[in-house]
Amino acid sequence: AGSVTLKAPDGEMKIQHITAGGSANLEAEGSILDNREDGDTKVNVNAGSGSITSVDGSIGAGPDDRIDVSIDNHLTTDSFGDTNLNALGSLALTADTTEGILHVDGTGDLVIDNTDGDMNLGAIEAAGDVSITAQGGLVLGDRLGRSAQVKGQSISVTANNGDVGTAET
Repeated sequence: AGSVTLKAPDGEMKIQHITAGGSANLEAEGSILDNREDGDTKVNVNAGSGSITSVDGSIGAGPDDRIDVSIDNHLTTDSFGDTNLNALGSLALTADTTEGILHVDGTGDLVIDNTDGDMNLGAIEAAGDVSITAQGGLVLGDRLGRSAQVKGQSISVTANNGDVGTAET
């Protein structure tokens, strides 16, 4: 049940498959991108827990080119730009973005929060339940042409110190 830590201090990180029985921790100065071959459907990051940090870029190239994760316990993400994830199974996620938008799809339940300030929410969709808690407000961003900003079996949305749909003032 080992852990994996990978760092790219001078640029972007391109990943194919990372598996760790313990935690998988990825950090790049630039973006963290999916580098699998066309047709490869094996998950990018499979671990007990993990963290993905992009200091000056995005996580995933965009809503159509996301990082696929299968995390048993908890995942923490922090990015300057957008965070784009596909969760295989349920996911407990603490997601912070400096200027970007959070897009997450999941095949199970999604429990999403952040550590500070407003959460810039893009398209969120789960086959199971969705729970979203922002420490500030919930700012509604690009929902990618979908009929709903947040979709799931049951939905709980909380803005602890702000409004849903507007920035904290």
